[in-house]
Amino acid sequence: MANGATTGTRNISAFKGETWVLCPDNLLPVLSQIKAQSANLVDIVGEDHIFNGIQTSANNEYIFQPTREDATCYYFMYQGHEYKVEKAVTKPYFKTVRGVDSLNTYRTFKPNARVIFPYKKHNQRLDIIPLSTIQRKYPYLYQYLQVVKHKLDHPSRDIKPTPTTPNEWHRYGRHQSLEACEINEKLIVGVNSQCDKYAVDTKGTLVSSGGTAGYCLVSVPEGNPYSIYYIQAILGSIQGEWLASLYGEIFRGGFIARGTKVLKQLPIRRIDFANADEKNAHDDIVNRQKRLIVLGDKIAQNAGNARRLTPLQRQFDALKAEQQQAINTLYGMDESTVALIPIIKDLYATD
Repeated sequence: MANGATTGTRNISAFKGETWVLCPDNLLPVLSQIKAQSANLVDIVGEDHIFNGIQTSANNEYIFQPTREDATCYYFMYQGHEYKVEKAVTKPYFKTVRGVDSLNTYRTFKPNARVIFPYKKHNQRLDIIPLSTIQRKYPYLYQYLQVVKHKLDHPSRDIKPTPTTPNEWHRYGRHQSLEACEINEKLIVGVNSQCDKYAVDTKGTLVSSGGTAGYCLVSVPEGNPYSIYYIQAILGSIQGEWLASLYGEIFRGGFIARGTKVLKQLPIRRIDFANADEKNAHDDIVNRQKRLIVLGDKIAQNAGNARRLTPLQRQFDALKAEQQQAINTLYGMDESTVALIPIIKDLYATD
């Protein structure tokens, strides 16, 4: 890094707001070219559609991996004992597992756990299910809650907003992002991640927030013409990864902290949907992105089978290069311009 480092001078008045975007002189024209055609992601999808994951404040008690199931219940182990809970009061959940990561831009996203979800929609809002109702309608959940009550109803467990009755100790620590389970399509983004970590979820999966170890989410409001797959493609492109490094914080190994604050500011190439060529370019990128995910699934399914894997990998690499070229064309960039953009995972790779 030291031998290849460049320096530049900026007037302090050029830095506005909390985020300083530090770009070397030779890349300033590239950054200007991108920004001139772009809008911040928050302006494309709206403030309410870039958000953090849930915060239960008691993940060990709420989140479980089923050992088996029947028609109405999931079974799971907690502190050496088997319990069961009604399926109707759980939601799909994604839990980070060391050495295994299905959070991949080019794979169909699959939740790998369940989370107890003691909420039901009432007057267009998700409200806590009263314990009396749980006891009557969901007796297995009620039995389990009594087992973990000493954990959930503990002074150290700070619940906000403050419960209005003494019988709401089974609430999550925060009410944030509960409605995420209602969203048909959303991006799940690892807050501290490398490239290819923008997975499209279509299963109403919940994830947890929590500093650099959690996840954040992006959705597109109903009626918005942008596809979530277009946003996924732009964020995962050479341009998108570079922009994330400029607006976020880079860690050893090329990991970039890209929480909600960073995601909101990221420039996304605007589309004039009244212009047939631009709309077609958008749709072309969307369709290609979906094909890349299908190929990515086939590659994962054939891991270890070299005879099938080799041609699939060739197809995938060719289609991914085609996708990057389509994005370059959309930005009006030739190969020499794109070649100036650093590949972050290579630049900060560990020895």
